[in-house]
Order: sequence, then structure tokens, then C-alpha cells
Amino acid sequence: MTQEVALGISPSDFLVNVFPLMKYIPSWCPGGQFKHFAAQARRSGQELVETPFQFLRNSIENGTSKSSFGANALSKSVSSSNPTYIQDIKEVAATMYGAASDTTVGVMHACVLALVLHPRVQELARQELDGVLGSSDSPGFRLPTHRDRRDLPYIEAIVKEATRWWQPLATGIPHATTEEDEYRGWRIPKGSVIVTNAWAILHDAGRYAEPYEFRPERFLNGEGNLIDDSVIGSAFGNGRRACPGRSLAEASLFIQIASVLASFKLGLAKDENGKDIDIGHATSPRDGFLL
Repeated sequence: MTQEVALGISPSDFLVNVFPLMKYIPSWCPGGQFKHFAAQARRSGQELVETPFQFLRNSIENGTSKSSFGANALSKSVSSSNPTYIQDIKEVAATMYGAASDTTVGVMHACVLALVLHPRVQELARQELDGVLGSSDSPGFRLPTHRDRRDLPYIEAIVKEATRWWQPLATGIPHATTEEDEYRGWRIPKGSVIVTNAWAILHDAGRYAEPYEFRPERFLNGEGNLIDDSVIGSAFGNGRRACPGRSLAEASLFIQIASVLASFKLGLAKDENGKDIDIGHATSPRDGFLL
């Protein structure tokens, strides 16, 4: 499903995205193959909504369900008699899961890569975590919670740097202008398709020194407090169609990163001779950054 969404939002994969009149041609005509794709994507979307929900209902009935958004919502008395409410639960739960199943996971994978490559960042993060949670070998040690966010600015800075360093949607989702505009002398007619280059914005050396380096400190001031950087929001899109799940994504990344660093030390795997295995990371976009 996520692959179908990624293909569907690209303005270059289907001509109908560029020439809307093509939506009137039949599916059997040359250029009408997008309708077969759309039909399959619709079936995948319906499966995403229905299948996990049915699994949840079955688990509630046999007493094996765990606490979740869906289970908590279904526990309300109105849920059993209001079909609209049931449909809302299905679609909201599917959206929460589907929206994060590739984007948030992708950023987390990139963050793990960055932490492996930058042990200094791990050490600074662990010092901050030890001061709040206690050392992992001490009797009072505990895992982090969301209530600790205000006391862990360096972990928050890692979250921001991870979303800046690697974007799952490098060009964002295409937008359409609602009125005529002008940018640097270029006329932009109403209804034009605008594609925001989030990658270029967040790797602009004029704003982020050494942009291909993973440096969480760029989001902290001299006192170690977070800096309000409005540009980092470009990783989640812009305008009225910016990602509504940004807060959820950032909270999810925070708790995952904090929990991993509180529990583990990340490093390179070893081969049979005990030597580090090269992970083949490229630091230059010319060499294929993060490929």
C-alpha cells in the first residue's frame, strides 16, 4: 500500500497528474493504465482499513487484545451501536498505521545508521539519559517516557537532525497554487503544480553548515536548550497539506531513540576475524548519499 501511495503522489509517474483531462479516457485506451493501478490501490486501501480491524475485533472477543487506539476506542459504549463511529475508528487507525509504516520507520533506520557512524553523539546522548534516568547498571534505572522530553533536549536535537539529515519524501507531496503568484521574477499561474525540494532546503549549506554531517548540536544554543527552527518543518511538507501526523511522528521517534540509546550501545558488526564490517555508507550526494 505504501508503495502505491508513493507512486500515486508522484507527478511524473502518471500523465493524468499533469494532464487532468486524461481521467476521462477509458482504461483500455493507451495511457489509461493508471485506472487499473487506481483500482488496485483502492483495494489495497480497503484491505488496510478492514483486515487489521477485524483482527482487533477477534482478539477482543477471545480476550487476547492489548491496549491500543482501536481497542480503547471500541471500549466506549457508543461504538457498538453507531456505524459511523466504527468507520471512523477503522479509518483513523489505518491512517495512523499506514502513514508511519514507511516514513517514520525510514527515518529511524537512518538515525540508527547515523548513530553507528557517530559514537560521539551516542556518548553525549547517553550522558544526558544517565542524568535523567540513572545509569543502566544502577538500581534506580528506568526506561524513558514521554514525560521526560523536556529534560532531554539533546535527544530532541537528535530527532530533529535525523529528520533533516534524511527525508523519506525528498521532494514532498505536490501542491497546487490557489492563485497566481511570482517567485524571483518567475510567474506561477493559478493551478500550477508546485513540488517542494525538501532535500535541498534541509541540506542548504547557507543555513546548515556542513549539511551532510550528522550534528544534533546545530539545534541547541550555548546553554544546551533547543533552538526554534521553523525550516525543519519542511521535512513534513508545507502549507495546508503539511503532514498532520508530525507531532505523532516526532513523539514516536523521540521515545524510540531515547529507549534504544538508554538500553544499547550501537556499533559496527564484526566479521569472523573480529574486524569491523564496512557498512558502505556514502557521505557525498555525488556518490549516492545513504544508498
